[in-house]
Amino acid sequence: MKHTDRTQYNIPLIIAAAAALVVFLIPAMYSIINIGNVMGSAVSVLLMLYGIFFAKVNAWLTQHWHRKYYRLLLRVILLVICVFAVLAVVLGVLMIRGADQTPHENGTVVVLACDVLGDEPGPMLKERLDAAYEWLEAHPDTKCIVSGGWQEPGDAVEADAMYRYLLKKGIPADRLYAESRSKSTYENMLYSKEIIENNDLEPAVTIVTSDFHEYRSIAMAESLGIEAGSYPSHTAWWLLPTYFIRECAGILHWWMFGY
Repeated sequence: MKHTDRTQYNIPLIIAAAAALVVFLIPAMYSIINIGNVMGSAVSVLLMLYGIFFAKVNAWLTQHWHRKYYRLLLRVILLVICVFAVLAVVLGVLMIRGADQTPHENGTVVVLACDVLGDEPGPMLKERLDAAYEWLEAHPDTKCIVSGGWQEPGDAVEADAMYRYLLKKGIPADRLYAESRSKSTYENMLYSKEIIENNDLEPAVTIVTSDFHEYRSIAMAESLGIEAGSYPSHTAWWLLPTYFIRECAGILHWWMFGY
């Protein structure tokens, strides 16, 4: 019987990549599929394949390293990986700083939408709404705008699901405003500003959204002349990797295109 050289595999890499793949696939069980878990799953699969064919890939690289164009290509790939790693660290720091912005004690609360499942808020949206409820209970004179206009087939409009959730939790209807036109974070802030101005609400706002999302939300609010603070919700560990990647893409899009 032929002995298999186990050094041809990189077992730790295979295990780590498989674990990462599971983490990126868990949100899909809740119908959460976006650029975050698609990219994360793809990279995890590539790392798993590299671990499985570890010896063969390294032998191929060694064999072709002396060729100019292969060497140049590999250096470009390594450079791109390093740039993305540094960028991820920078964006991560900005997200942390955004979540640490002081909330406005008497400001209008603006809750930003995300996933809705049927007529109910999804896991991450419940985190945001529970954080909003906590703040509204502690500040009984504040008003609240629930903002989100997406509606997937078979699901409720985001703002409607959010409005009903807070009503069931005991927040009076006269404290709630539903903004159901927005399809993006920028529009969340734009149309919420219209509601604030049309109803003579407190112009300074406390944005309630996921911790990783506060930086971009505040930046967009301030670009519209809104004074904004943050009261973030905590993101579950199994959602954070997917949404971290998605938010990195969102921030880069904001920097490049302004929305």
